[in-house]
Amino acid sequence: MKTNKLLQVLSPYGNWQHSKGNQIVDEQAADEMIKKSKRIFAKKIPIYIGHPDEHTNPSKCKEVGFVENIIKTSNAILIVANYNNDVFSKIISKEIKSMSPRWEMQKISDTNYRPIRLVSVGLTNNPNIANSGYIIDFSTSQSAFIKEQNERINASIQHCKKLIDRTNTTARKALKMANQLAKNNLTERLDKYNNQNINTYSHKTFAEVSEQAKKISQQTGESYTKAFARLKKQINITKG
Repeated sequence: MKTNKLLQVLSPYGNWQHSKGNQIVDEQAADEMIKKSKRIFAKKIPIYIGHPDEHTNPSKCKEVGFVENIIKTSNAILIVANYNNDVFSKIISKEIKSMSPRWEMQKISDTNYRPIRLVSVGLTNNPNIANSGYIIDFSTSQSAFIKEQNERINASIQHCKKLIDRTNTTARKALKMANQLAKNNLTERLDKYNNQNINTYSHKTFAEVSEQAKKISQQTGESYTKAFARLKKQINITKG
């Protein structure tokens, strides 16, 4: 299902001039607005073109979207906004570039106020707060499609990894089997050679045993050292 959601800057932290005085937007303001937006009987926060609700009953104003969530960060207050198709297209095409928050404020000194409840958001190209409306991230049907494709790609990658693991396991088993077969083959060849060429209780000189070990190494692939050591156990070496 297509959704026209955007993650946008509602207001950076700082002091912003207002007709009533100075607006102090900070983490405390973010906490207050988030808390009030999550109350059980909290009203949906509408989004309009401009601020028609300042002079007209809000029920008679045309909503073009609504605020789904208010988010506090280390340097700004963000909102997740959901728009109708027409306005969403205008925002993406930059026909509408900014927004203006309308909020309830708490007086903290003669000229200083802190926002404590977000009442509505007005879309405008003449914002009072710099960077208000700046798009942080898209959550559109296109990005959802991309997300879906990424999930499929990741699933394919995981499937391939499993196949590779299985292949590696099979390869290791095959290598182990091949090594065992080679070992068995070598043993058979050695036994055959021994039966044909070695008299277990014969007497040979060191030179003869050494020469015999060389032949075994050449014909069977067994190392000279191992062949010589084995022959020493089978043959009585004599001087001469």
